Amino acid sequence: MGKTEDKRKIIEASIAYQEKTIETLQEEMEETRKGAEEESQELDLYESHRTQLYRKRDLFAKQLHQALEQMEAIKRIDPDMIKTKVEFGAIVITDKQNIVVATSIGKVDIEGSQYFTISPLVPFYKAMENLKKGDSFEFRDQKYVIKEVF
Repeated sequence: MGKTEDKRKIIEASIAYQEKTIETLQEEMEETRKGAEEESQELDLYESHRTQLYRKRDLFAKQLHQALEQMEAIKRIDPDMIKTKVEFGAIVITDKQNIVVATSIGKVDIEGSQYFTISPLVPFYKAMENLKKGDSFEFRDQKYVIKEVF
């Protein structure tokens, strides 16, 4: 399997993971909205609980907005563009873990391998930014060796 095909699979799995997150948030928002509307029809006795439900809905809305932004970041990665250094859109294989540089969505499993999708804004990325295959770096007293970048 070539690097382009591997990269495409990793991106597709990241998109699927994020789609599931977005779907879950949308469902939670809808359930919360329905609960608040049902309470609106009850007595004012439930006013504080309804207010809590609206706050919860607003929290889900913020999380949904963030998840949609993260999805857009993942979709900006061109699977046909093979990277030679650690930068946005690169897949980085180290001696300790596999990394996708895009946005912070967490761990994605692809065909038995785990990939950690991180943002270029996090300190771990900053420790390896612009490095290439064969380079090493340290982060939190651990040494990492970059085995592959694509």
